Amino acid sequence: MHHESGRRRPLIAAVAVGTILAGGSVAAATGWLEIFRTDQVAPVEVSGDDVAALAELPDLLAAQTTVLLTLALLLSTVVSPMASGMVAVGIFGATWVAGVVGAIAEVFGNETLARVGSVSRVLLPTDGLWRGAMNAFQDPGLLTRAAEAFGGHPFLSETPLSPAFLGWVALWVALVLTLAEVVFRRRDV
Repeated sequence: MHHESGRRRPLIAAVAVGTILAGGSVAAATGWLEIFRTDQVAPVEVSGDDVAALAELPDLLAAQTTVLLTLALLLSTVVSPMASGMVAVGIFGATWVAGVVGAIAEVFGNETLARVGSVSRVLLPTDGLWRGAMNAFQDPGLLTRAAEAFGGHPFLSETPLSPAFLGWVALWVALVLTLAEVVFRRRDV
């Protein structure tokens, strides 16, 4: 019995991947997802400003990693390091989903759900940093050229990060590190 279940797992995974790829292909072929429409594709011109914005990308992704590792460090004060890493990644995923839900809710004018995305960016600022990285990475004219199709797109960012948010990220890391240190000092190691 155990031997059979070991064979089924790769088959189930292959079927799942095939289903996702087929669904995405159908969505792209039928124009269901506006981002796949080829009639809106235009050549991208790279300017000096674009190159300067790309320089921000590694810094924002490094900040996102720092936030996530700081959270894992704090969690490791109460659970095993392996469990703390898994919980941190789970929380990271949950806040990312909350950010996507918040962005979609903004399009539909649902203030309550939009607030969920905003609050998630304060509690764990990884989604906000990701949006800042996407803003640095995307073509600045993309949203203006295709504003109707991409308006409120949950995976694109219309504005760069504010200095206030970046300040909050630095303060968040300092607060969480301080809390981890306090808990470590009180622990009998």
